[in-house]
Amino acid sequence: MTPTKKSFLQRKWPLLVKMLIIGLTLWFIYRKVAFKEDLDDFILFYKQLATDPFNWIIFLLVDFMMGINWYLEAFKWKILVDKFEKIGFFRSLRATLTGVTVSFFTPNRIGEFAGRILHIGPHARVQAALATFIGSASQLLVTCIFGLLALACYLPAFIGLSSNYIFLFLPVAGLITALLLNMFFHFGFLTRILHHLKMLNRFDKYLDVFAQYSKKELIRIFLLSVLRYLVFTMQFVILLMLMGVDLGIPLLFGLVTIVYFALAFFPSIFFTELPVRGSVALYVIGQYTGQHLSILCASFTIWLINLVIPAMIGAVSVLYSRLQNNNNHE
Repeated sequence: MTPTKKSFLQRKWPLLVKMLIIGLTLWFIYRKVAFKEDLDDFILFYKQLATDPFNWIIFLLVDFMMGINWYLEAFKWKILVDKFEKIGFFRSLRATLTGVTVSFFTPNRIGEFAGRILHIGPHARVQAALATFIGSASQLLVTCIFGLLALACYLPAFIGLSSNYIFLFLPVAGLITALLLNMFFHFGFLTRILHHLKMLNRFDKYLDVFAQYSKKELIRIFLLSVLRYLVFTMQFVILLMLMGVDLGIPLLFGLVTIVYFALAFFPSIFFTELPVRGSVALYVIGQYTGQHLSILCASFTIWLINLVIPAMIGAVSVLYSRLQNNNNHE
């Protein structure tokens, strides 16, 4: 490679990577929406909903809740990252949305880590990635707690057992919940374990990240995760009710928590995520109603609102990411 070509690539590779991320995101969204098999049925269903002005108000409410959802996530990430690099809220929000964009074409959304740290200075990117892990663990913990408790209540009905078995399943769910909470609020213990692994010796200076958060700070992160979970769960419940799934808020809330619990552990890549979401929702909620099109339409809509729209905004924020070493701070 000639010096001129090498110099050109060194200068332009950040822009090329950014454009690749944006292109892949837009291509994926187009493929999943434009080529959806039952898109015509969905369009007809939406047209019927659009005839009632009140439904527009509900859609606006769900969109507003999407903003709250990602506001909470950005605020949570800012708290975590401020330990290593002080960042402004809007930079944290851009990083969070960039994470959504990059995660679109990675298995089980693991690209979220890489997307976020693009907005962090090179000196703190490893620490920021580990801090992101803490935030993700907190959100997964909340999903598990609500999902386990709901599963304990509704599993007997799913498998044809007497409702008396709830009193057997609930203590088990409570015990698992207590164990998970204890592990999360003693995150520093993970540092001590990792320090004893010889293969990680060269990363010792980074492993202390997990020990830098006090129990009070972890409680704050956990409560923000709970609040965010309640927001996006109620979004799904509201959409299901809007689309005619009339099972009552308590039952729908419980079933949606089971859906999210199952999705958290269901392996997926970008080609299969939407079908998996619809199938899981259809299986769980379909146990109580035959309104399959309404369930699928609600699943598709929550995917559009909570992931597609943020990903498209994040595609723009990629242009502001820090792919090159610089010392600018917000």
